[in-house]
Amino acid sequence: LTDIFFKHISPESDDFHARFGAKKRIYRYVFKIQRPSVFEQRYISYYQEFNPELLTKALKIFEGKHDFNFFHKTGTVTHTTVREIYRTDHVERNGYHFIYFQANGFLRSQVRMMVDAAMLCAKNEMTLGQLQEQLKCQKKHTTKLAPPEGLYLAKMIY
Repeated sequence: LTDIFFKHISPESDDFHARFGAKKRIYRYVFKIQRPSVFEQRYISYYQEFNPELLTKALKIFEGKHDFNFFHKTGTVTHTTVREIYRTDHVERNGYHFIYFQANGFLRSQVRMMVDAAMLCAKNEMTLGQLQEQLKCQKKHTTKLAPPEGLYLAKMIY
């Protein structure tokens, strides 16, 4: 079951394409450090204690234009793996943690892979240097994905 909420609808030209016409996309990843309730577990993820400052530092490493060749699932059909991350953020509100990525586009499973790598850094299981090596396509340190629960396409900007 998928819920979609529309805030605004406007007429577009016949050649408009919802996916390829977007200039920016914003993904939000939601998790808690306490186990989610039975009512939440399908919609948010769970991570044990972590260092929020390290998480923010790891997320900032992704900002800018990079070749994300080591941050996507195989089977991605695209002419380039270069993407530009305009902004990242980590916010905590009322026991819920939100990670935001704003970019010109994303590869298959890229957001989940970036969340997992950033959380590995935040839990001191991977260094920021190793994250930079992977982002520079020098060496793969992780290929794991964050759980799908908690990942949302929050906004498309045309």
